[in-house]
Amino acid sequence: MKTYEVIREIETAYCDVGVIAIKDTDYSVMDRYLLQRGITFNPVLNVVPHVFVRKNHPVANENKMTFEKLKDYPYVSYEQGEHNNSFFTEELANISSDKQIEISDRASLMNCLLGTDSYTIGTGIMPSLLNKGRIVSIPFESNNCYTIGYILRTDKNLSDLTKKFIELLKTTHKYVESQEKQLHN
Repeated sequence: MKTYEVIREIETAYCDVGVIAIKDTDYSVMDRYLLQRGITFNPVLNVVPHVFVRKNHPVANENKMTFEKLKDYPYVSYEQGEHNNSFFTEELANISSDKQIEISDRASLMNCLLGTDSYTIGTGIMPSLLNKGRIVSIPFESNNCYTIGYILRTDKNLSDLTKKFIELLKTTHKYVESQEKQLHN
């Protein structure tokens, strides 16, 4: 789901909780934007950007990725529709490629990564079940990071189900951190 749509579903009380990622460069802008809509952002996890490529991509065995290593490959981004402001996207602002592909849904993005030498950059979190290990995540050399967290309306009491979801999210956060440490040791 597009970031704007997640925010809108919380703002209209269609959903009780949403999960979004905010780039550190956009944190203050996004925080103000959310507060103006009666929504609070609750950070759970900070992660460095990662490059996603198919398992057999020419750069798939790199330990760390740079723009220089990626310059010859197509960059795939997730199109955010009419709300394409930088603070609604996971893409890093300084990415420019003459070989850029915009895709509107995650399934198409995955298929593009699996079938070509393209790449995308995101939080580094991708469930293995989603891609069956066919997509690899490589830390990207960058001064940027993402804060992943959940959003809630400030004027709404939490249901027991929402509280349970938040606890599971925090537990998952600890699991993700332990996996990251194992990968980088």
